[in-house]
Amino acid sequence: MLNAIVKSLPLSLLVFAQVIGMMPAQARTTPPQLIAQAFRAPFGAAVPDRRRLPPPRASGDCSTGDIKLASLLPGEAFGMPLTGSANPEFYVYLPEVSADYVEFSIFKGRKSIHKAQFAAPTEAGVVAIALPEDIALEAGTNTTGKPIAYQWYFNVVCDAEDRSTDLKTNGWIHRLTDIDISEQSATELADMGLWYDALNAAYNEGQTAVDNLLESVELNDFVGVPLLPELMPMEPDTAILPE
Repeated sequence: MLNAIVKSLPLSLLVFAQVIGMMPAQARTTPPQLIAQAFRAPFGAAVPDRRRLPPPRASGDCSTGDIKLASLLPGEAFGMPLTGSANPEFYVYLPEVSADYVEFSIFKGRKSIHKAQFAAPTEAGVVAIALPEDIALEAGTNTTGKPIAYQWYFNVVCDAEDRSTDLKTNGWIHRLTDIDISEQSATELADMGLWYDALNAAYNEGQTAVDNLLESVELNDFVGVPLLPELMPMEPDTAILPE
């Protein structure tokens, strides 16, 4: 009976209970304002399957360090990463690189809807890429009734003359309909299954909130990694035209 009750509890409550159990007795006398965020996959939402994307090329001659280039996304067990925003932010761990520039692109099926190039940071950390306000993700389903899914890619362009040397990572995103994410905390957004919005809110709340959320989906390699300053777009006269 006890096992059945435990299995029925949301992941957020299980993490909360585990942390409370590890606290000294005197520390439990004051209920904490916030112990942890624990992302959980949504139930009952009509979302697309999370299909496999091309494998990332996360390390190469232009990167250093033990931690490789990576999209900050939960594993496949959590299903399709979701957002309630038309213009979400995308988070990527970037190792120390000596690159010509970095590039972000997003596709709806085979159609590119946005591509941007930025100066490559000179230090390792997490970078955030915001989708411009004039590029809004469509929510819900397409004309055939299938949920709309977007694929996004982040490339470290080690050598602009030889793009086969790019370091690459990628991810999926699906926007849910009729979701109000305004004034929601990272905990509330995580409980709604909105990974992109929960992570963005966590970064606004502080590093502790970020670390708790990352740990809840076993992204432990990135706990404590700082958020780097906003990426600088390449000037029009230096940007590389898309092929």
